[in-house]
Amino acid sequence: MIIEDNFFTEQEQKIINDNILTNIFPWFSQDYSTSVKFPYFSHVGLSRKEDKPNSLFFGFFKDIAQRFCKKHKLKIKRIHRHALNLSYCFPKFKHTDPHVDHTFKHKVLMFYLTHDSTGSTLVFNKKHKKGDPTVMLLEKNPKLKVLHKIQPKQFRVACFDGLHFHAAEFPKGSKQRIVSVMTFN
Repeated sequence: MIIEDNFFTEQEQKIINDNILTNIFPWFSQDYSTSVKFPYFSHVGLSRKEDKPNSLFFGFFKDIAQRFCKKHKLKIKRIHRHALNLSYCFPKFKHTDPHVDHTFKHKVLMFYLTHDSTGSTLVFNKKHKKGDPTVMLLEKNPKLKVLHKIQPKQFRVACFDGLHFHAAEFPKGSKQRIVSVMTFN
């Protein structure tokens, strides 16, 4: 687990604040995140199914990811997915379903973009079992313990082993949680 605050340059912060965190940024409604209980909005930079970028912002976040990985001596062989996710409050639920993004070895790189947000990322003690290609979602939580609780803070970067089941807490009240999520190996 690597967590670093204030990794973004002033120019990158300005681009995020003046473009992504505005009311004219193109968000697209998704019927579900980890399940149909949790619709959200996204802006896909690189789809799981495509090898070519879907958004001009993909290159922007890829450059930041490469700089972060170089600093922390991590190698990016292949980026499997990138999206900006905007989630909001679900008063009846604490967090999304515990899940993994892929069933193969990978890392999750998260950029927290929203100022004054709530909605931590929970990384649990249970890992996806090698050789089980079907279980990406834990609908029943078999005594999961939180290993890491990553508090959202604007311009915080977090990187963790993607085989750990993880979940996003929902922001409280009228707050939004906007993150950039990239998976790679």
